[in-house]
Amino acid sequence: MVNRGVTVFFLFLFLIGCKTIEKVSEKEDIPTLSEREILKSVRDFESSKDISSVFFGRTSVSVTSEDKHQSFRCNIFLNVDSFIRISVLAPMGIEAARISLEEERVTIIDRINRQVVYSGYDELYRKYRIYLDFYFLQNVLLNKVFSFDHHKNSGLDDYHYSGIDNSLYKFSSTRERRYKRMISENHTEGLAFHQLWIYPEDFYLTRNFLHFNTQDVDLNILYKDFTREFSGFYFPSSIVMKGQFNDEEFSLKAKFGSIRFNDDKGISFSIPEKYVKIYR
Repeated sequence: MVNRGVTVFFLFLFLIGCKTIEKVSEKEDIPTLSEREILKSVRDFESSKDISSVFFGRTSVSVTSEDKHQSFRCNIFLNVDSFIRISVLAPMGIEAARISLEEERVTIIDRINRQVVYSGYDELYRKYRIYLDFYFLQNVLLNKVFSFDHHKNSGLDDYHYSGIDNSLYKFSSTRERRYKRMISENHTEGLAFHQLWIYPEDFYLTRNFLHFNTQDVDLNILYKDFTREFSGFYFPSSIVMKGQFNDEEFSLKAKFGSIRFNDDKGISFSIPEKYVKIYR
């Protein structure tokens, strides 16, 4: 069996100037822009990032549920539109597992039990009726604005502008009134509701909220500690996920120790020949 800390991390990833911004926004006079103007500014900010790869070094992860708490460190290397590789570290810096997430498959090298697990994103759907794929995870790590139904491509052209909420521009995948009506009429098969909040000055994403009605799952993804220390644009130094699954609350906090953009020095992935192969 795969190490429990690795399994927990793997599961919750599915659900994943130099001045740091401690508070998202304290402005009261938010510009009243049109939806078209906001979307153009968001696209301009996204295109200015020009990211081909990211290495998240010395990442500390804390996972908490109602009866458990686990913490560990890892390194994450993301090659845009190709793969996400994660090296999970045990105490003393020894690697416990190496994970490769690609568009069509998931592979876990379990160093402790000397085995390789071949799986896919459909396993999560079979167990929890939630479909989150490679591009969703990539967008979360890249702090990228995306449409949940078409998250291989960025943009909110099919979303609805919901106005200013807590000094942020808010967008929703479905108009809230229509979404509530669908629930009241029990038209909920496969229904997912997605909302995003955009910072009004630099037009970066500060929060995602997702509700999967089939299994009554709520997921808040909050981006924290925005800084220009690692790049010429604002990028979060930490991500906090808070949610609820079957009435049980959970949270995941990831703090990046360092971030390298567009550096090919990442994490290799070689399958040991003598490891036991497991397919599921």
